Amino acid sequence: MLADVHEQGPSRTVILKAAHHYKTLSGHITHCHNQPLSVNLCASIVLLIKSAFGTSCGSPKTSQHGPNYRSWQVSIVYGGQRDQFNPLQCSGTILNDRFVITAAHCLYDLNGDPVPLPMLQIQSVNNVAISRSIARVYHPKKFNVERLDDDVVLLKLDRPFLFNSYVSPICFNSTKLVSPEIYALDTYHRKAGMALMIRANDTLYIGGVVLYTTGSSQDNISFAGGINLEPYAVWIDTTINRHLRLSVSEQKCQEYSAVAATKEVTMWIPTVVLLDESFDFFKPLCFANFISEHFLLTAAKCKSATRSVFIQHYVWDTEKITEFEFYTIPSEPNGIALVQIPDKPRKFNQLINCLWTEEDTPVKFVSQVKHALGYHMEDYFRAEYVPTKPIKLVDIKHCSVIESMRIQSAPGDVVAVKKGNETIRRIIGLSTKGFGSCYERSVRSIVEKIDWIESIVWG
Repeated sequence: MLADVHEQGPSRTVILKAAHHYKTLSGHITHCHNQPLSVNLCASIVLLIKSAFGTSCGSPKTSQHGPNYRSWQVSIVYGGQRDQFNPLQCSGTILNDRFVITAAHCLYDLNGDPVPLPMLQIQSVNNVAISRSIARVYHPKKFNVERLDDDVVLLKLDRPFLFNSYVSPICFNSTKLVSPEIYALDTYHRKAGMALMIRANDTLYIGGVVLYTTGSSQDNISFAGGINLEPYAVWIDTTINRHLRLSVSEQKCQEYSAVAATKEVTMWIPTVVLLDESFDFFKPLCFANFISEHFLLTAAKCKSATRSVFIQHYVWDTEKITEFEFYTIPSEPNGIALVQIPDKPRKFNQLINCLWTEEDTPVKFVSQVKHALGYHMEDYFRAEYVPTKPIKLVDIKHCSVIESMRIQSAPGDVVAVKKGNETIRRIIGLSTKGFGSCYERSVRSIVEKIDWIESIVWG
């Protein structure tokens, strides 16, 4: 299947032309977002990044039946078998041994309701015995299934693919020039999520993702629309290669652990609070925690009323900061926030925290309340982290004690844990309400926001 790139105004649309090996098909061009399922690719054709692992990518495997153009193509199906009871949901394309790319709306049913991930399986189209589950999903932005903006998603597999003659990745390269011809596969793959490909010599590179096709049957496609991936190239590269390199957060954690190793051993727990105009340290508006020399982590709801950042180093050793800037996620007014201050605080080694970065590893742990006046509180509650889920507080036996402390819990309080023999604690979750009410049974997972945090703090 060939595709021509037609331009109209500031946008580009991919019109797929096909027939059994290249019949011309009819179709028309619309403007961006005019239709519920836009056919426009509202930017230039994608520039991408090459697949890793040293595997030969984008080179169809040759067998006695000829070149196998499906080695990077997968089916996303209900259940573990593709049949009349477990129909094909969508197609997808292998980018590396851990990631598949497809259309975001493929994770929803025809009513617009999300399909539970455990109900979906990813299968090689060459060998259905090669099957994987979806461990987690990554969206470039918050996806709205009614608007269908940013209709692309990365699926992380529960375990890696082993590449062979049946399974191999397509290439993904940012240096290739746009070709006027984009190749798609034959009738089997005329489904949302399949790859639009750019040919360079004998190698195929993914250039976009099909969103939908129309026609009287799968063998008679009259029109297809897809999304160009260029606006998402950096996001895709960062996401699919994260497990190949040490994240910025992890690098900084190693650095800060060395810094924290020099801190003074004391029963006093330094505290950072956000105060409103009443300036009442014993009833703080919110708590905050340093995660770098100039940034604190807190709750977004604290933004409007905060008038100062107050650091209690010791009983009479304090630091007041009145110049600061808040960063929040616009779509999450009750989520997390970052506070930037102009100067590194005194006794930074006493204040710094790390971020938990092991996003795929479930963990159960005991968390501590770290802001009591002069006390080192332990074992106030047990917590459980499950990837993609809020942090679950599974045992809050002592929350009434927290409530009676001289400094009560407040929004911005964190759930933290020490990893191994590290000298510094890692923040894994944040409360947007505080723990003192004894009612909140879950808190925000920081792991899910690592990309956003890193882009602001160290970007």
